Amino acid sequence: MQLRESRWQVVAFVAIILISISFSFYFSDWHNRWMKRDTYALNAQFQNVGHLRIGAVVKLAGVTIGRVSQIGLNQDYQAVVTLQVMHHIQIPDDSQIGVVTRGVLGGNYLEITPGFDDIYLKANQRIVHAQSAFVLENLITKIVAAVSHGGS
Repeated sequence: MQLRESRWQVVAFVAIILISISFSFYFSDWHNRWMKRDTYALNAQFQNVGHLRIGAVVKLAGVTIGRVSQIGLNQDYQAVVTLQVMHHIQIPDDSQIGVVTRGVLGGNYLEITPGFDDIYLKANQRIVHAQSAFVLENLITKIVAAVSHGGS
């Protein structure tokens, strides 16, 4: 009786593990497909992207409209971010984009503030007006340096 119960526990455990692995593969593949399907790429350059990561959301008016697909450096040592935006969302040419922090300990995401231009950005164009990340650690370092320098 006890052996039969042990077998069922092992079978149930293995089934749960297999289902978990299947869901992981499915959702990771779904995410990759979403990044490439029905979207178009836009670029932005920043002095500092803080803790922005690939896969971070892109929001407009608080609504997720895309994701960050690439982060790199250009020859001027600026961060170049490529984002994938849903194809049916049109971004005015004079829009602004900024790196925003989700709460004090949260991660970063991109927020687009739409402009008023009647001309819209096309695939692979750049959002010119970009606001870099506010990095709290940098501010604390500057305050500590100023206080220690003023105190000597």
